[in-house]
Amino acid sequence: MQMTGLVEVFQELTRMQSTALRLLREYGAVEAGKAASREQRDARRARSRKRFAFWSGVAAELEKLAPDSAVGRVAKRNSPDERRGHAIRTNPRDGRRNERAGG
Repeated sequence: MQMTGLVEVFQELTRMQSTALRLLREYGAVEAGKAASREQRDARRARSRKRFAFWSGVAAELEKLAPDSAVGRVAKRNSPDERRGHAIRTNPRDGRRNERAGG
């Protein structure tokens, strides 16, 4: 078992937690969530796996620390069905989902 690998993982987790706490302290829950989502999107555009993984971890920490942050809501609003223009409705009789084109 390699101890250096475990130490690096622990240090990375500690960095994610401290970044999430600092964002919450400086900006509040909603703005911290927006900032983490923005950084995650920028990392994806830059095709940086390490940055994306880091900001995904920060976003997860923010969700644990402040459930009212904007991290989860942004992902739900931009679901693939809504981007394609589909309105997802539930059938009141049986509770199953119906997809209709054109909102």
